[in-house]
Amino acid sequence: MTRNLILTCPLLVAIAIASSCSRQPTVRAAEFGETVRTVFDHQIYDHEAPLHPLPDTVAGSDPDRLNAVVDAYREGAARPLETPQRPINVNIGN
Repeated sequence: MTRNLILTCPLLVAIAIASSCSRQPTVRAAEFGETVRTVFDHQIYDHEAPLHPLPDTVAGSDPDRLNAVVDAYREGAARPLETPQRPINVNIGN
């Protein structure tokens, strides 16, 4: 009897471990991240736009003004944030 129990217990443990690994994913696990992918996909208005760019995308704009905007953006992005000129005092209590 004891010999049968000693042989049966490891077999039952092995079956339990093997069956827990072969489980199908739950519905929640199968759809994990689908909301993020859907929202990301809906942010793009025209998926074919990179394949067929319009030649007159900025027609009617002043090229000098557009170049000035791009230059200002590049200068602002490259410049580090300025530190405050005055120290900030924080008073706690009276």
